[in-house]
Amino acid sequence: MKDLYVRVAFASGSQLYTYRTPVVLSPKDTVVIPTPRGFDLAKVHSMEDNPKLNVPYEYKWIVQKVDFTEYTDRSSIINSKSRL
Repeated sequence: MKDLYVRVAFASGSQLYTYRTPVVLSPKDTVVIPTPRGFDLAKVHSMEDNPKLNVPYEYKWIVQKVDFTEYTDRSSIINSKSRL
């Protein structure tokens, strides 16, 4: 499987950071990112499968994409019950 390079932005700023992933992601997906302070959330800005990056270090891996399905479903059920 080919490595993909993802540009992400943290909620606290507008600077973009590059990470690696084997999974195709879409812009605006929320992902878990390792940072020096632990794990943090970031939004996907863009993806590249063949970036022209010439850097003397390895990019860190994205931990995973956040799946909001269960949260959204549970919130919908609670909101519909509170309207009754």
